Amino acid sequence: MGASLATGGAGFFKDGQNKANAEKARAVFVQRALAWLDLVRTYKTGRPPELSLAKAQMLFWAVFLLALFVLKSILEGAIWEVPWPLVFLMGFSQAGYLAPKLTEGSTTPPAPAAPAP
Repeated sequence: MGASLATGGAGFFKDGQNKANAEKARAVFVQRALAWLDLVRTYKTGRPPELSLAKAQMLFWAVFLLALFVLKSILEGAIWEVPWPLVFLMGFSQAGYLAPKLTEGSTTPPAPAAPAP
């Protein structure tokens, strides 16, 4: 959960940096209206929104575990101690969410083609 918080915070600051850069270049920074589907979609410049399986998985796990935690706590009459295998699965889910974020920035642009003789 901490790794997800860190990437979300980094994304927030990156958005602020992009806005500042757009203002310096005297470009118009367009702020989209937020929608519930943003929880499971990704946006890339110049392309329509795409479904993100990593985001959908994170949303599913968060809602499922929250419901399970509340239900088990109510039924047992005390705060439910989450089993370690479930904690491991949550961490594995976090890794699936973070992996695409780490690989997006690491791609290098293709080298220019050599001039024809």
